[in-house]
Amino acid sequence: MGLILFWKVFGLGVLLLLDPCDSEIVRTCTPIKVKMCHNIGYNTTSFPNILFHETQAEAETEINEFMGLVKTSCSKDLNLFLCAVYVPFCHDQVVHEIKPCRSLCMSAKNGCEGKMLDYGYKWPAHLDCDAFPRTGLCIGEVKEDESRWEKGVDVVNSKGPKKESGAGRCPLALARKSDNPHSLRVNGRDIRDCSLQCHQQHPFLFGSETRSNVKVWSSFWASLSLVCATISAIISLACMNKCNYPSRPILYICACCIGGTFTYLLSLFGESGSVCHKSPGSQNILITQGFENVECALMGLISYYFQLSGGIWFGVYTFCMYLTSKAKWTSEFIGGLAKYFHTIGWGVPFGMIAYIYSSNFGIMDGDVVSDTCSIGNLNGQNMFYFTILPFAFIYGTFHLKEFINIVLLAIGTYFSIGAICAINSIKKELKVKEVNERGIKVDDSASIVSKEFCRISIFTFLVLISSFFYLLTVCYHANNIESWVGQWLNERDLCSQLDCGNSSKVTAPSPFMYYLKYFCQLNTGIYCAILVFLDIFFVSNINNNANAFKF
Repeated sequence: MGLILFWKVFGLGVLLLLDPCDSEIVRTCTPIKVKMCHNIGYNTTSFPNILFHETQAEAETEINEFMGLVKTSCSKDLNLFLCAVYVPFCHDQVVHEIKPCRSLCMSAKNGCEGKMLDYGYKWPAHLDCDAFPRTGLCIGEVKEDESRWEKGVDVVNSKGPKKESGAGRCPLALARKSDNPHSLRVNGRDIRDCSLQCHQQHPFLFGSETRSNVKVWSSFWASLSLVCATISAIISLACMNKCNYPSRPILYICACCIGGTFTYLLSLFGESGSVCHKSPGSQNILITQGFENVECALMGLISYYFQLSGGIWFGVYTFCMYLTSKAKWTSEFIGGLAKYFHTIGWGVPFGMIAYIYSSNFGIMDGDVVSDTCSIGNLNGQNMFYFTILPFAFIYGTFHLKEFINIVLLAIGTYFSIGAICAINSIKKELKVKEVNERGIKVDDSASIVSKEFCRISIFTFLVLISSFFYLLTVCYHANNIESWVGQWLNERDLCSQLDCGNSSKVTAPSPFMYYLKYFCQLNTGIYCAILVFLDIFFVSNINNNANAFKF
């Protein structure tokens, strides 16, 4: 054993005494085949590289992971630096391995590390700039003054000149050129001629499973509401001679519910067929905007019209109840105002539809969650501002719609509370039992009013609570949509040529908010059925117990 150790030490000493050039490994230069490293200033390379890749194919697999980052143009030196590491320079007359300069590494890192951190990626440890030479023979310009190294520009926070990032430009796969306007609103500005993909590895907002569950959920409530509204409308029509004001608006609310839920049920007949559209001359299937997809636009207009009209008729209903109970107006006198009610209930939504159609600002778009179309799904302006500044409706009809809904909700709440309080006071005043013409005792007037009080209270409470939570979910969507779109565009831009795996760094919205949204939006028909059947349950003989409050 001692003899073997002696010869090893002796041999090492002999090698150290030899000319260092004689100990160099002969490097064989081969043409560069890695597509990302063409036209970088040299065209031959040798392996293994400093990362111990044995072949160009092995190095290309790893360097392609940075393709999306290179396309963001976060640093002009990034491409050269990566190639100098993965596909090193080689020349027949240069026997030493030439690494990239530390200044080249710092330029690439300073320009792109911030963008990587934005999406949860750290600068790779194997690309640590301290591992590369500051001086001597290396790839890139040697810079002693570190202040001259290229600095990246924060697209969001920098006050200086800004570079376009994924959130500031439209990725090629999302670009759309057509006669109809398209835009995505991000960070307070519009990205023109851009929309969202219908089918991709990482869908916008939710994955396919969540989308499918939400679609089944909304379809179920739409179907149930449609059935309930239809039955309620039939009962109301059957009792048309007794369905006078102030209860007549319930019939129109049912009609609006039937029209609104119909648009949701249309989505059952196709797989994302309504919200997707393929532009002429393009292979990209994107979320429709404006009126390029007639089916989508029609569904959106129907949904918007009946939703707004239903809100107006609920306001009319509460107003009529208030006039009857508080102001003691008769049914005939309120019926004289019917022409004004119809003008407002059907005319105002029609005027809004005409404005949307004539403006064609692209405010009509597809809802990727429910596979239906409506107003402003991709418009991220903050709706809270429009509760304070109603005259700012010119910036988006969607926000005007929400402002009108809030106003109607407030008006309906006021008149509902007033009507309920008035009915309650009437109930306390009525204590004497009455006898009809045949001498048979019937429920006393106080009991009749109590039943009416209970019926109206339940209906208005359900509608107002649903309206409140619906507006809450809509405001949640509007307040966050710009952030979601911006993050999603940045990730698509960063991973445009990269398989990012099954993970996504985009902040996902809460699915619960969308389950709540569609439940509150689609249950009006159920509430109408409750109101009608409570009337049937409480009063078995309409002729004996007819009064101004009943059907």
